[in-house]
Amino acid sequence: MNDEKYIGLDVHQATIVVAVMDSTGKLVMESILETKAATILQFFAGLRGTLSVTFEEGTTGTSESIWKLANGTDTELWSGLGARIFGGPAIAPDGRSIAFSVWQHGQTLLYVMQADGTNARIVADSLDLQGAPAWAPDGQSITSAADDHGAPHLFRVPVDGRSPALFVGEYAVDPAWAPDGHFVVFSGPDIGTTFSVKAVTAEAAAHPLPALTLTRGARHLVFLNGGRALVFLRGQIQHKNLWLIDLETGAERQLTTLSPDFDIRAFDISPDGREVVLERVQEHSDVVLLDLARN
Repeated sequence: MNDEKYIGLDVHQATIVVAVMDSTGKLVMESILETKAATILQFFAGLRGTLSVTFEEGTTGTSESIWKLANGTDTELWSGLGARIFGGPAIAPDGRSIAFSVWQHGQTLLYVMQADGTNARIVADSLDLQGAPAWAPDGQSITSAADDHGAPHLFRVPVDGRSPALFVGEYAVDPAWAPDGHFVVFSGPDIGTTFSVKAVTAEAAAHPLPALTLTRGARHLVFLNGGRALVFLRGQIQHKNLWLIDLETGAERQLTTLSPDFDIRAFDISPDGREVVLERVQEHSDVVLLDLARN
């Protein structure tokens, strides 16, 4: 068995996005680490086999796009030369706008556009953005993690053009707002292979939350039942299921029982809570038959 692994590092001042692939090119782990030698070495020490490490650099010759799938039709909403989209797009509570973060021309930019892809504009260009953005429930600002003196902290970015402001001054990435706007949950730093989920109020005061510790590659959180429950991924690095935790009682229950070969990287839930979208990682091989001209 080939135990060789390939590690891609996307380095920022405060954090490093790490992607680990096996010898076949399959993604087996994705994580966000602090940009500290001890943390990186500890991560590498937990991996078995021969390791090959590469550093990712921005390019100007390629681009990534945001697309919409509706009624069986694909529509490209946005693309940018040399742009790399990270964290995933976030749809405003009223469904009329989309926020997304990109790495472009050597800097990170936070964009907002209409749901049909028109009127795209930059609302923040002075932050070293990290992770996924999240709309505040009132739709007047976007919350995103950004490097602040060597660690990712949460910032509020008004959509009316005002300057971003520090919101949460502790290590925090990938925020998710409760529907009523009373508090926001976020991921803390990796401790070994796990991290804790924390919460603060809209005024940045500590908010009580049942103890919740998750494994790397499972940072995405979605509120359900009007903000009384959280849905999250739990399981092994290469195989996870959807779970739900009741934020009032702390009771947890498993929502899905997926087959071992069903590898989820991300998910989302419709606003009414009736439908779930799963991003599944699969291996495919294409066989192509070519007719060669004969002399």
